[in-house]
Amino acid sequence: MTDRRQDYAQAIDFALQAFERWRQEGYVAADHHDAIVRQYRELKENPLALPPDALPTPEPGETPESLQQEFRYLTLLDYEIERHCQGDRLTLEEAAECQRENRSRGREVRAQLTAATRKEQESDQPEPIAAVAADNNVEPQPQRTFLEVALDPKTLQYLMALGGGLLMIGLVIWLATIGFFDDPLTVAVLLGIGNLAVLLGGVALIQWTRFQTAGRGVSLLACLLMPLHLWFYDAQGLIVLNQGGHLWIPALVICLLYAAMARQVRDAMFVYVVVGGATLTGLLILADQHVAQFWQGAAAASLLMVIAAVAIHAEQAFPPGDGDFSRDKFGRASFRAGHIVLLGALTVLVGWCVTTWLYEPLLVKVWHGWLRAPLPFAQPPLAANFGLKSLALLLSVGAIYLYAFSHFVVERSGKYLAAAIVACFFAEFVFIDLLPIEITPETLILAMSLTSLLINAVRLLLMRTADDRGTKLIDLPAAQTITHALAVVLLAAPLVIGLFQYLRIEFFDPQLGWSWSYVIAMLATAASCRFGAHVALKDEGEAERVYFVGAALAVILASIAGLGLGGIEQWHVVAPIMMAVPVAYLVASRFYPPRAASGLEMAAHLATATLVIYAMTSAISMNLKIIPAEFAAKSLHLHLAIFFTEACFFYLLAAGLQKRAFGVYLATIAGALAAWQALWFADAGIVAYIITFAVAGTVQLGFYRWQVSDDAEPSARSNALLQSGNGLLTLAGAAGVLFTINRLPLREFDFGVVGMLVGLVAASLVGAALVGKSPWRRGYFVLAICQAVTMVLFCAASSRLLIHQKVEVAVTVIGGLALIASHVGWYREEEKRQDAVSVGLWIGSLMFALPMTVALMWRRFEFHPDLSAWGMFHEIGVLAIALILVGAGLVCRVRGTTITGGVALTLYFVTLLCYVQLPSVLQNVAVYMMIGGGAFFAVALVLSLYRDAILAIPERAKRHEGFFKVLSWR
Repeated sequence: MTDRRQDYAQAIDFALQAFERWRQEGYVAADHHDAIVRQYRELKENPLALPPDALPTPEPGETPESLQQEFRYLTLLDYEIERHCQGDRLTLEEAAECQRENRSRGREVRAQLTAATRKEQESDQPEPIAAVAADNNVEPQPQRTFLEVALDPKTLQYLMALGGGLLMIGLVIWLATIGFFDDPLTVAVLLGIGNLAVLLGGVALIQWTRFQTAGRGVSLLACLLMPLHLWFYDAQGLIVLNQGGHLWIPALVICLLYAAMARQVRDAMFVYVVVGGATLTGLLILADQHVAQFWQGAAAASLLMVIAAVAIHAEQAFPPGDGDFSRDKFGRASFRAGHIVLLGALTVLVGWCVTTWLYEPLLVKVWHGWLRAPLPFAQPPLAANFGLKSLALLLSVGAIYLYAFSHFVVERSGKYLAAAIVACFFAEFVFIDLLPIEITPETLILAMSLTSLLINAVRLLLMRTADDRGTKLIDLPAAQTITHALAVVLLAAPLVIGLFQYLRIEFFDPQLGWSWSYVIAMLATAASCRFGAHVALKDEGEAERVYFVGAALAVILASIAGLGLGGIEQWHVVAPIMMAVPVAYLVASRFYPPRAASGLEMAAHLATATLVIYAMTSAISMNLKIIPAEFAAKSLHLHLAIFFTEACFFYLLAAGLQKRAFGVYLATIAGALAAWQALWFADAGIVAYIITFAVAGTVQLGFYRWQVSDDAEPSARSNALLQSGNGLLTLAGAAGVLFTINRLPLREFDFGVVGMLVGLVAASLVGAALVGKSPWRRGYFVLAICQAVTMVLFCAASSRLLIHQKVEVAVTVIGGLALIASHVGWYREEEKRQDAVSVGLWIGSLMFALPMTVALMWRRFEFHPDLSAWGMFHEIGVLAIALILVGAGLVCRVRGTTITGGVALTLYFVTLLCYVQLPSVLQNVAVYMMIGGGAFFAVALVLSLYRDAILAIPERAKRHEGFFKVLSWR
């Protein structure tokens, strides 16, 4: 092999690599790439093939894979792109993209060569070209000049297309304005001559010049204008379409010209021009004043449908292969042009039908409501014309056929299958309109639900045949995706219509009333949703949740309508009955696999939320017209209490079955609302509300403590119980304090308020014991102190005592509380003593004992008996306080309480001398002393006898022994 032949073979390999890269980047179609590869293989295998002149001769000193060699091969590649375009192995667009990429690389290589040459001239020791190229790779790519961008073939083609369109439109308008159409025959001759001149000019550019792009553009413009002659002949009465006219003769001439131009142009764009010209001509004929059918949906849709059918089927008329007029080139262009026209036909058809259906119920009212004027057009005759309805159905079936033909015969693509299914759905509506029945929302709901059921059945069949890949009729994954999406949409639409109908009847137009057709339609929707969930469970994803939720909503709407037909229309009566639906869903979830159970649980929760919103919105509207006014309030609160009790049960059941914490929180809220409504129904006072919430919070904390004692670590539900119980108990405690403070100005004593505060103090202390070492423990102690102080203030403010008596009692009680709190702190402190505890013990002891002891001394030193209740209160109180302080000090080994109690007891006995002259009083005091001493002795005796048993109680309770076995029961 000679050097020249070898260099040519390397250039061919370089071209093959470039075309392969462009194929991967999408610049060259796969079939065109294969044709180029075959042509190059023939050249390499032919020993007589000579290199073209476009391949420059290598310069002396050129190395393999150098920049000089690449630049020569890029020059040849630019020539090869032009050659392949002329040989129809590349389209005009593909050739333009390839030349742009090739020339961009050529400019880069040329810039690198120039830089390398300059560096060689400046350096005494020139470096190899390869090194220079490597150093210059980091330089930014040079941009194309403005002329190169502006003169790009594709840009020129776009400009000529835009200019040609504007020229055609402007020409028609100008001729019409100057009255040129007054002489039809002259106009027809001139238009024909002008069009033929433009056509021949384009052919001349193609045949005898190198301006191929310009020639194709001019020729296509002439072809686009030719069908307009047919419209002009018919509009001016020269050669008419009807009454036996011979308009077919010029149409035949145009067809012959089209055939001749197709051989000259050899571009797929020619097909779009032909289809577009025919479509424009047909629409102009419809718009002619003698025909006047342009605004009639039947005529326009029929014309476009026929043109689309012809163009789509014309794809099969072209032979397969790689020829000039192959199916992949001209046939595919005809197919795509036909689908563009088919989309226009469907747009006209759908607009025509929808305008007819919505004319009376929507368009007239909206237009009159906004513009205060009647519609500018009458209702289309489709509304009452059986023939036109049949034509609309026929056109819908034709669209189904064309999309099915496109999928099964031409291109098995999911888009055509989806369009066919959507067309089936539209044809169903047209068929329903054709039937002699009234179109109501219930009819639409039933139709769409049954259609969705049918689509899901088809999807189930597709899923069962998914393992059989032998069939090539349809793409099974794409078909499953399309049917699934359409089924979901067809189920969402009935639910939206059903919900809209419910809102309309319930709030806006109650006179419409419920109907059994609505119940049947919503039950059919629920059944369709349930079947859709069954199908979705056999596939991947989580679509079954959507179906389950839709089924629950449909059942709720159907049940509300059914109850309304049965005479139960009051929302506060309907809501408790409807709670059976989510409870049933939640219970049923335990009998299904995990995926189905998850969907049922979600549906149950959303159904409950829907009912809660339903109850709230209905309560706000206060739709109680049927219930007598005197019974309305009580009935309302009773039914609300029942409803929220059912909601509480539902969330407790959900928390137990799903083992999730959020159910506990929601159950707490629902239970609180139920208690609120029940107490309101019973006309209970504020005190009952507060006590109820406090008891509920304490019970929740008790359950929390019970669960924590059995678990190694608190679970999420246990923590939810803790937080919920804390919330209720804290809320009740704060409400009790604020309520009592609000009653202080009344100065009226109320045993109920005092009992409430005592109970709240006890609940706070129990809560502190139940929460363990939680940060809430200290908060409960603070809350208990606040409640106790509030109780003291209330008693003092509402009692009939004098001011000094109130201060005495208040200080004594506060001292006792401080003493209790200090003993608790003493018990909890470890080895290191806390100063706060010591100070609290001393101050608490003094406040507890000092006021009453001083008052007693005052009365005794008056040397006269005080046999009133207040005097006897001091006699008994000081003795009791002294004994309590001494006993607590001896048991706890606390100095402050022991000394304070001892001093008070000593003063008590010493000042008895004041009663020596009063034996009756002294006798009574002696009785009190005997009772106190006997109580001390008895308590100490019992504790000494049962000391060991009492010490063993905590351990036995921890081990669940003896009586404490009850704690281990289930």
